[in-house]
Amino acid sequence: MRPSPLASFSASKPTEEEYAEVYGLAVLSRESLLAVACLDTVQQWDVATVRQTAHTRVQAHETGVTFGGVHRNPTGMAYVFSLASRGRVLAATLSDGTCRLFDAQTCQE
Repeated sequence: MRPSPLASFSASKPTEEEYAEVYGLAVLSRESLLAVACLDTVQQWDVATVRQTAHTRVQAHETGVTFGGVHRNPTGMAYVFSLASRGRVLAATLSDGTCRLFDAQTCQE
């Protein structure tokens, strides 16, 4: 017998120009909250209701690097590569060479 999933949701919607991928997940302080890193966003999802409860979009740091070079990343977008959480702190590593701290409840930097 196969176990059925607790919830299934889409953190991103592919566009014609690029496919959005989920690069990081972190369980937040309450069991039903999940942080998701997708492209240039940090999102918070309530697994029990399968709803996004908060999100923020990150910008590349002015002294950061352009991951992939200008030919692969002409807009210089910063991608969120991974997430880790502890209490109200959510840490994210980004493709521009920075590590940023977010409030795990609001997703604000």
